[in-house]
Amino acid sequence: MLAVDLFLHRDCSGASWGALHFRLVFIFVGAELLAAFFWTAYLFGAFLIYTGYKMGFKHDQELQPDRNPVVRLIRWIIPTDRPAMTPASSPSCIGGGSRPCCSSC
Repeated sequence: MLAVDLFLHRDCSGASWGALHFRLVFIFVGAELLAAFFWTAYLFGAFLIYTGYKMGFKHDQELQPDRNPVVRLIRWIIPTDRPAMTPASSPSCIGGGSRPCCSSC
């Protein structure tokens, strides 16, 4: 086994455990919010109805993430290059994406 394979396994398993960890954190935080403040259930429900409506009826609009105020704010706080990092250019993927290390590759 190559040393690169060991690092690749460590990186991908760390990412998987991190994703599971944060998913659990968000589930428990959301459950506590619902238990402490029941009115947040109405807020979450309204958000789900709004996003469902947008997904169901706004197919003809072209997405323009550069005009999104949240994206603009994050780009202002954290300056990045315009082209996003693709899985093939990711430092943890080997061979330009021909040998995927995880589901995002």
